[in-house]
Amino acid sequence: DKVSGKKLAEDVVIDGHEADKYTTDRKEFDGYVLKEMPGNADGAMTKENITVRYEYVHASEGVEVKYIDIKTGEELAEADLIAGNETDDYKIYLELLPNETFSTGVKELQFIEIDFMKNVNTPPLFWTGNSKLSKFTYHPRKCIKFLEISKITDPEWSDPGNSVIIDYWIQLATQWFADHEEYDENNNRIFFNE
Repeated sequence: DKVSGKKLAEDVVIDGHEADKYTTDRKEFDGYVLKEMPGNADGAMTKENITVRYEYVHASEGVEVKYIDIKTGEELAEADLIAGNETDDYKIYLELLPNETFSTGVKELQFIEIDFMKNVNTPPLFWTGNSKLSKFTYHPRKCIKFLEISKITDPEWSDPGNSVIIDYWIQLATQWFADHEEYDENNNRIFFNE
């Protein structure tokens, strides 16, 4: 599992000699899709060990975009479904129509592009800009659990690290990782406060 680091199957060892050809097999797992085919899935053996990593992510039902009149609750258009999988980035486009709260607008449709931070493979600004969180080695699983605990939903949220609530959230996340065994891509156990 690319996100949690959990092994989905036992390792397979292929024996041989330098320059022998090797081939690895892609496996199927319920609820998962292969993120990308490893570049070294096939090749020739060398003197050194070769590690071939097949990384999978959870299959997603996608993102449903609904168009609703905020005053009446009426659905204004058929919902759109944006397909994708766990860790995929996505964009939606809002179409704004002139009305009583947009009376000075142009009569044509106007578009606003909104990017949602869904991919946490790289540290978000709230992590790198915080004096306490930035001291810990970053891993997406740490970030996801911290967001779950803190209930932070605003991608622009920031704190320099001097608030008491940060200490409390870090304490809860540290305890969670002590109680639950999570592993990184190299099968090293993840501890939040390291």
